[in-house]
Amino acid sequence: MKSSKKSRPSALYRANGFAQTQVVQSYVFIEEQDFHRKEIINDDVLFRIDRLVEDTVVLSETYTKIREAKEEKNSATAEFLFLCVQRHLKSAELVRRR
Repeated sequence: MKSSKKSRPSALYRANGFAQTQVVQSYVFIEEQDFHRKEIINDDVLFRIDRLVEDTVVLSETYTKIREAKEEKNSATAEFLFLCVQRHLKSAELVRRR
């Protein structure tokens, strides 16, 4: 049973890589040691929060544009916008890794 659980996430990530998708995290884990007087003092945590906010905003804007394009019954435009955003997210991820 444990081996099947391990293979599912890796299979999911391989499928995401093949489809060139972007997975947006749903939370940022913060430990007590990252706080001092109720303020976040860990720069890595602040960076991850900024990244989460940026990815969430881009994803929200993308879905809005795709929905609007579909409402106009222009699937070619929706597909083009989707591909453009995928490329943008991929290039942003490459910049973050440097």
